Amino acid sequence: MLGFVHTSIKDVVDNTLHYVDAFTKMYPDITLVLKSETTIIAQNDVRYINTYGNNGLATGGSGDVLAGLITGLYAQNKDCLNRLSLPEWRNW
Repeated sequence: MLGFVHTSIKDVVDNTLHYVDAFTKMYPDITLVLKSETTIIAQNDVRYINTYGNNGLATGGSGDVLAGLITGLYAQNKDCLNRLSLPEWRNW
């Protein structure tokens, strides 16, 4: 289990990239999607930061929709997605 699970939300918000780096070092083969006003997608040393969001995206249910979309896309293409690293997604 993650060593920083009991960290306050404020600390994670104030030090987001620190926690993204810590997570991706502990779990290098997992793609992290950290959703807030800005969404960060990270795997290994690659970071994509969507700065076009707004606080309207930080409402109840939008994370559920995002999780459903990711899961649905994965279910449809899991064999192909398992072979792609995060940087290759841009060209897919």
